[in-house]
Amino acid sequence: MTKILNFVYAMIIILSLFLLVTNIRALNCTTASQCVNNRCYLHGKPSCLNGQCACV
Repeated sequence: MTKILNFVYAMIIILSLFLLVTNIRALNCTTASQCVNNRCYLHGKPSCLNGQCACV
């Protein structure tokens, strides 16, 4: 019985972490000023393209 409860508890934690990670990517932007906190590498500049922050 305790093994089943431990399994259910572990599955709840894993699923909640998965939902948290997938929801982080759901942040949408409307202007480039909302993407200032994004870091761009290789001389890119953060910009809002099609509602998503991207490096241009």
